[in-house]
Amino acid sequence: GHAGSFSWLHAFGMLGAVGVSAFFVLSGFLMMFHYGGMKERLSVMDSFFFAVGRMKRIYGLHVLTTVTVFLVYVFLGGMPAAEYHLPGLPLNLLMLQAWVPDIPRATGLNGVSWYLSAVFFAYGCFPWLSCRIGRLGSRETVACLAGVIGLQIGGALLATVVADGNKELFLYLTYVFPVFRLGD
Repeated sequence: GHAGSFSWLHAFGMLGAVGVSAFFVLSGFLMMFHYGGMKERLSVMDSFFFAVGRMKRIYGLHVLTTVTVFLVYVFLGGMPAAEYHLPGLPLNLLMLQAWVPDIPRATGLNGVSWYLSAVFFAYGCFPWLSCRIGRLGSRETVACLAGVIGLQIGGALLATVVADGNKELFLYLTYVFPVFRLGD
């Protein structure tokens, strides 16, 4: 589907978006299951290094695929393609592309790597969130989850107002934006 093949998949509409949310939820569940016992206070730097530790296993492959895709665009599209994609190259290499509210820039070079940008942010937030959630009782946890669901729904409604008919901006705010994805 990412390659534009299997056009019959498009008949399922938002199935891909549900799959991305399921990926985030499953990843968060597995991380809480494995690391959820952390109750000590962690600094921002501890959280950053936790995220770096999680991402370093795949970063080399990310760089390889990003540079390869860039070179393919340059080879097939010539100078116009290079000029179009060059501004997005540093963002992609630093995994910051999901922070740019410009869908062609956020997803245009190595399209699916926006996910890595969003998950890197989630990994950075995880130790801090895990420590706080680990201290909650059952009722407080349920209330926290209800609050997160409320924030997600409120965020989607706010995105509808902010986007004001701009489908690309709405897609960015509710699908790519790392802060929104943290709710998953």
